[in-house]
Amino acid sequence: MSPEQDVALARAILTRGWASKETLEEALGAVRRLRCEDPAITLYQYLGVREIVCWERLDMTRETVELQASCRADPSVRARAHPSRPHLARGNVRRAPPHAGAARSPAPAAVPAARTRQWCMIIGGAVAAALAVGIFLASANRTGSRPRAAGTLRLPAETKLLDAVRAASHGRQLALARDFLSRHGASPDRAEVERIIAGIEDGARAEWIALARRADADFAQKRFRDHLAACRAIADLWGGTAAAREAEKALPGIEARWRGAAGGSWGAMMALTSAGKEDEALAAAREALAWWPDDERPRLADEIVVLSSRVRARDLAMAAPAEEPLAALPGTYDGGNRAERAGKPAAADPAEPEAPEPEAPEPETPEPETPEPETPGESTAGEIVKEIEQPDLTGAELFRRGRELAKNGDYAQALDYLQRVLNLYPDNVQAQQEWVRVAKKIADDKVALARQAMKADDTRGAHTLLVEAHELLPRSETAALLNKLGYLPHCAQWLTKKEAEIFDKEDAAAAERSRGSLKLGKEFRIVRGDHFRVYTDLPAETQWDKWLDPHIQCMEALFRRYARVFVGLLDERIGRQALDVVFFKDEPAYQMYRRVNGANNAFITAGYYDGGLRASFFYRDGDRPMDKRVLLHEVTHHLNHLALNSASISWVNEGLAQYFEAGRIEKNGTLTVGFILADAFGEIRTRGLKKGYYIPPQTLFYAAAPDDRLLAGCDVNLVYAQMWAWTYFFLHCSERHRRALFECLRQDQRQHRTGTWSSDPASLYVKTLEARGMPLDVLEKDYRKFITAIDWSGKKR
Repeated sequence: MSPEQDVALARAILTRGWASKETLEEALGAVRRLRCEDPAITLYQYLGVREIVCWERLDMTRETVELQASCRADPSVRARAHPSRPHLARGNVRRAPPHAGAARSPAPAAVPAARTRQWCMIIGGAVAAALAVGIFLASANRTGSRPRAAGTLRLPAETKLLDAVRAASHGRQLALARDFLSRHGASPDRAEVERIIAGIEDGARAEWIALARRADADFAQKRFRDHLAACRAIADLWGGTAAAREAEKALPGIEARWRGAAGGSWGAMMALTSAGKEDEALAAAREALAWWPDDERPRLADEIVVLSSRVRARDLAMAAPAEEPLAALPGTYDGGNRAERAGKPAAADPAEPEAPEPEAPEPETPEPETPEPETPGESTAGEIVKEIEQPDLTGAELFRRGRELAKNGDYAQALDYLQRVLNLYPDNVQAQQEWVRVAKKIADDKVALARQAMKADDTRGAHTLLVEAHELLPRSETAALLNKLGYLPHCAQWLTKKEAEIFDKEDAAAAERSRGSLKLGKEFRIVRGDHFRVYTDLPAETQWDKWLDPHIQCMEALFRRYARVFVGLLDERIGRQALDVVFFKDEPAYQMYRRVNGANNAFITAGYYDGGLRASFFYRDGDRPMDKRVLLHEVTHHLNHLALNSASISWVNEGLAQYFEAGRIEKNGTLTVGFILADAFGEIRTRGLKKGYYIPPQTLFYAAAPDDRLLAGCDVNLVYAQMWAWTYFFLHCSERHRRALFECLRQDQRQHRTGTWSSDPASLYVKTLEARGMPLDVLEKDYRKFITAIDWSGKKR
């Protein structure tokens, strides 16, 4: 039907009172919009699919409209459609006699009235009407979706959308399938799409039922974290299904039950402590540390330390008179120079008067003069230190050695090993707990030395020790001691009031210089974070700040996690020099700024990083929060350029941006990374490794950008997916691969900071990898093996 026929159909429906004027005007507007995507769509199809008017009425009205249009075009059509009927009067048929015009002859005998024929016509008409009513009632029992006359014919838009439905993953497939039914309800493929939807719903329901059945067992065995993760997985992977909605509703209840169990165990520990049963309380606390919520663990870890010290003091007091004097704190303060820690630290009572300094200790040697035979499988701390530079160690081996080093008192080396475990496996709970325990021991040592420095009136030395302890493990104790010394937190630093005033003056001057280089007017106010300076034209009102503050906190969480991942590689000046970010109040202002400053890149997104202006730019889209993935992605580019001074080649730059984009902001404000980027991983697993789609490293590593001519003809989504996959492979395949990537970044960084730019930075990475025994053909085999071996959680199957 043409647009004119659509209007005629709408008028006819309005005349019959089958739909209101407003509904028909809205339907006509929708059809005009949909014709941009599918030129074949008509008002007849739209009204039927949307069930605004039933199909029988639509058919009746369309036939009338088409007939009227054809009659207007050709009057003979009307004559053929409505032939003149003979005049019936009183049962007599008046017609011209067959002998008209012939010679007149005597008239025939009178014919009686044809009443019998009239009754036959009436009866025949009644039978036809009854048949029509029967056909109408039979058709009314059919489904609302009317198949086309030519059931095998499909519109191009239907075929395209159906192919997308078949190829999509679960969550995307469900949304596309429902969109297909809403757009093409009369399609001959409707049954197939309905089966797909039913299959997705059944799969989600099966997973949800299985999870619900094991809920009691999980809660009884304190597997709250695993159960909550499984529930979140159902909500994320099966989004849009009834099971996913039930899973989302169940999340607050599971978390509340988890926290309730943690509160109950805390109360039981306090009761044991009050009853003098420190041993039982300590055992219960250590057991609870494995399953407590992450944001509650610091409180529990503090209690474990307190209980441990009580048990140790009690055991020492109950022991026989010691022939060996009680060891002092690990390390002693000597006027600002910290002594090396003893091999085996022990606690001391700070209230006791200081004993005379012992004679200079002899060089450290193993305690027994004659070493005892080693138990098979065990090794000394010295041997472990010698083996630290082994080519490759598994996570289990790193963890074992870290624990052994901690037992032998080498906490700094133990912390390094545990951090290496967490680099490979960020969600390893055992490694997290052991890291916190060792970090707390090191922080306690530093705080003890700081207290000695404070007694000696060495404020600067105490400040250095306390800042190191607080950066390692932030605690209220170190913050209180720093406040006591006159230091306050200010822009990610601990400064005195005078130092803060000087810093603010210098920062204000730097902010005005940046405003000029960014070409921003005075209407852009400045909001200062710890590491970011945000320019925004949002009004300085509470309602606007409520929208802006979470985005600043998200960027700060990214910076902290980024610094932990690339420890030792960040530019030291970044702590005092803020990174510039601009938030526009709406999209028109953002797009205008892009055009004026020539930022017309090929990919239009809600934000971008400009390396020339050394700033990131975003805009506010109504009251909706900004997509955190865009924010994390673009700010990672910012950090790659200005904080890391590295990642100058495209696959590393884009790969790292997507790696941090997949991170999750936890309730305590931290960013957790190491997760699979679902879109990219789905591309890789479905087609990324197949012939015709796979991009070899010999091509990908040398591309200057995702749209480089070397990648001409490649799907841009697949290019980004390959860049993410290679970065994830280097960071999580093994220690050997992780160190190789870091060495490439270090070489890139050295050239960046010394100004010795390479004309071919990709060759620098390839040569560095080859020097570590990783030519591209060997790497390619390792990459394929790793990608096919991991599942959606990032763990090996």
